[in-house]
Formats: sequence, structure tokens, C-alpha cells
Amino acid sequence: MPQPNQAQIRSTMLAQRKRLDPKSYRQASLQLCEKILNSHLIESHQNFGVYFSHRHEISLAPLMESLWQQGKICTLPMPHPLDNHTLWFLPYTPETPLI
Repeated sequence: MPQPNQAQIRSTMLAQRKRLDPKSYRQASLQLCEKILNSHLIESHQNFGVYFSHRHEISLAPLMESLWQQGKICTLPMPHPLDNHTLWFLPYTPETPLI
């Protein structure tokens, strides 16, 4: 049986996420964030790349809040202004203006 390609996997995952009701979505978000927060990586690192959820992705908002409370740095991916194939990870706080 042939392996699914990336587009097929993304499509399948999006369809599964769309079927989640709001309570299940919130629970999945909290479970993922809790698993990350219990990881040894939290203690040994200061900077964390995060994202804003869209298209029914799991929200990392609870993770970001906890990281900030611990004095950690959250960064968001931004396309490099001169190279669309490169991402910069820039610091993000609740006060950071988004444009």
C-alpha cells in the first residue's frame, strides 16, 4: 500500500481537527500544553518557538502563558525579509504589536 504524501496527511489531520467539538478542542490543547510543560526541555531551555493556531490547529496559548510566568521567552516564526525560504524567530510577549 503506498504511503500518503504530505498533502494527504495534512488534509486528513485537518478533517480530524474540524470534527472536534469546542470542549474536546480545548481539552486537547490543555493536554498538549501540559505534556510540553512536564518535559525536561522546559527546565533546560530559555527560548521557545510557538505559533498562533489557525485552521483548527491546537492552541498553544496556555503554554505561552505558563512560559511567560516562568520568565521564559516565546518566539514566533516570521519570514525573513530577503529570503522567503528562511524563518526568523522573533520574541513575542502579550505587549508585542502584531502587524
